[in-house]
Order: sequence, then C-alpha cells, then structure tokens
Amino acid sequence: MMLQADFALARASFSTPVVQVLLEVVRGREFAGVVARLPGYDAARAGSRQKLDAALDWVEPPRPSAK
Repeated sequence: MMLQADFALARASFSTPVVQVLLEVVRGREFAGVVARLPGYDAARAGSRQKLDAALDWVEPPRPSAK
C-alpha cells in the first residue's frame, strides 16, 4: 500500500523564498532517494502542484440539507 500525503498552502505562498527552498528540496534526487528507501512511500509526485479539489478528489462533496 502506498501512502499519499498532500501539503496545502495559499497560492500567494508559492513565490516566497521559504516555499521555493522547500520545493527545491522535495523535487531533488536526494529527497527522492531517501523516500524510495521507505516502505510504502513514493516521491514521484513530490513538489507537484494541483488544485485543492483535484488533490481531495476522494472527499465526497457535502449533500444538500433537506428542508
């Protein structure tokens, strides 16, 4: 079983130096190599961006309330 972990932040945060360094690390070969040695983890998509609703496609949308 593979574990999928998501990390969400505000769109404006992507241009900050701290987030740029974080993305550089998680997109790097060293990070991928370390993660590859952990059972059940896959860093193939580490550092990728996607919209929140796409990342949370497993969450059922709220049902309309009965009135």
